[in-house]
Amino acid sequence: MKKLYGWRRLKRMIAAGSVIAVTAAYAGPAAMFGVAYNIEGGDIGFTVKVLSNNEKNKVIAAGGATYYPWAPAKKFGLDASVGYLFDGVALTGGWDLLKNDFHTAVGYVNVVEDSDGSAPAADEGGSDGTPPPSEGTDGPT
Repeated sequence: MKKLYGWRRLKRMIAAGSVIAVTAAYAGPAAMFGVAYNIEGGDIGFTVKVLSNNEKNKVIAAGGATYYPWAPAKKFGLDASVGYLFDGVALTGGWDLLKNDFHTAVGYVNVVEDSDGSAPAADEGGSDGTPPPSEGTDGPT
């Protein structure tokens, strides 16, 4: 009788889960939704990843899961990757632990504009939504 989860598979799943957990523990993680391609197997799939950073123009670490709907076997993958986060698009490359194959992916990411992660300063208008007073005027006439 064939084992459902052998020791090798369990080690791979623990390694992939650790990568995802460590990646999510960094300040400012982000999620990526995109398309993946396994280089040697030629499988194309849909991927979801957790990225180490949500600031644009930064090098990132990523961990994710991929579904390969057209693959003849092994329709799921877990990967550990590194890549680069552009303005709203991430490009990653790494190793798919379940399929034992090189893995590349590109996808959408909601990025942060400010490097410190804070929201932009609000103008000093009234609390009722009125615009701020113009300089050089004493108020309404």
